[in-house]
Formats: sequence, structure tokens, C-alpha cells
Amino acid sequence: MLDNAPLEKARHIQAQRRLRDEILGAELFGDPGWDLMLDLYIAQASGKRVSVTSAAIGSGKPMSTGLRWVKLLIEHGLIIREADPHDGRRSYLHLTDSALDALEEFLARC
Repeated sequence: MLDNAPLEKARHIQAQRRLRDEILGAELFGDPGWDLMLDLYIAQASGKRVSVTSAAIGSGKPMSTGLRWVKLLIEHGLIIREADPHDGRRSYLHLTDSALDALEEFLARC
């Protein structure tokens, strides 16, 4: 049986961040890199693929900011961009093994 605890913790953290933004305003707080990584973790753990566009939107910031963060996370070896073999206009993102391990360690310790 799969341990869903890390996935549920990630979903809870994501929901708390959205609630904070709703109540206090997203313009005062933000961590697009963390939001992107949480979103990718939840998607991967749920067996879903995330396009670059969806990930940038999921950062909770303007598209240009989200795309800058995608690029930065790729440069730091935390996420990988892979072309869609069926549609050359689309690419998908996923966490690297080391980023996945780090997030799972974080979730296990929180």
C-alpha cells in the first residue's frame, strides 16, 4: 500500500498558502519557486503531467514571472523540461530525482 501522507501534507501546505493569499493578499507574500515545486510534487505523486504553461500559472504570479522561475529551477537542477513527443509546441516539467527526494524528506519532517 502506498503511503499517501507526504502527498496529503503537500496538498495541505498548498491549501494553507492559497488561504493566506486569499486573506492577506498575494501581493505581499510569495514564493513562486516553492509553489512551483509543490505543484509539481503533487502532480507527480498523483500521476499527472504538468505543462510549462500550467506550471507558470501554478506559481501564482504573472506568466512572465512564472516562466522565469521555471527557467531558474531548471538551471539549478531541480526540475526537468521534456518535450511532448506528440506536440512539438508543448513541454512538460517534472522534479529531478534529487528534488523529489528533498521534498519527500521535507514533508516527512514537517
